[in-house]
Amino acid sequence: MATARIVYASMTGNTEEIAEIIEEELENHGVSVTTTEVSQAIADDFADVDICIVATYTFSDSGSGMLPDEAVDFYEELKEVDLHGKVFAAPAVVITSTPTLRPASTTLPTSWLLTVP
Repeated sequence: MATARIVYASMTGNTEEIAEIIEEELENHGVSVTTTEVSQAIADDFADVDICIVATYTFSDSGSGMLPDEAVDFYEELKEVDLHGKVFAAPAVVITSTPTLRPASTTLPTSWLLTVP
C-alpha cells in the first residue's frame, strides 16, 4: 500500500481544509495518509513515505507570497531531505487583501502530483 504524509500550515482554516480534501482523496485511492500541522512536523518523516505533500498558506499584499513563520524551520529542514523518487506536491493558499479564491473542485487533480527525478 502506498503511503503519504501531508504537512500543512493554516491561519484561517482554508489550508487545513485543503489538506483534509487531499487526505480524503488519497485514502479513496487506497493510500495510507498521515496529516500533521507544520509546527509538529519533522522533515525527515518524508523519508518513510511514497507521497510528500506540503500545504501552506502564504501572505502578501504585493504579489510575492511569504512563508508563514511557523513553516520556516520545516522548509529549512526539508532542504536536507532526499526526495528523489518521491511524489511531491505543494499546493498553497495566498492570503491577500483581495477576496479569497476557493478550489472549484474537491477532486485531487493528478497534475498536482509530480515525481522528483
